[in-house]
Amino acid sequence: MKTIIKLSAILMVVHLFVPSANANLPKNIIDAFPSATISISRIVLKAPDIAENGAVVNVIIQKVLLQDKKLTVREIWLFDHNRKTPISHYKLAENTLADGLATRYKLAGTSVIYAVALLSDGSMVSGAKKVHRWLWWRWFVYGPKL
Repeated sequence: MKTIIKLSAILMVVHLFVPSANANLPKNIIDAFPSATISISRIVLKAPDIAENGAVVNVIIQKVLLQDKKLTVREIWLFDHNRKTPISHYKLAENTLADGLATRYKLAGTSVIYAVALLSDGSMVSGAKKVHRWLWWRWFVYGPKL
């Protein structure tokens, strides 16, 4: 009986310290989808590592990693961790591939851009890409570091 109590106490402690899937997402995404569990690192985003002079950058969804071939993407949101509202929201028709979906976005500063997708079975997946905003005059002030 004592071993069962100790084991259950250990499991409760481990459960407290294991982060949820949403723990790595910023507050604006968690607020947008409060009751959803979002799997992370399942969308591959393509964006430049450095946006020169804070220019407009292309953000492309390269691949949505689906576990089942029958699943499709129904909706996609793009978020910037500095903004409270989404950058963009796309509703896709049935059997439409999300791979290659692109948009342009002007950065306010160094940002992490997140993509969140709603799949046909109701589950949600996400991916992220960090884009540094580099201003040419900062090199003279701070040196060649980002």
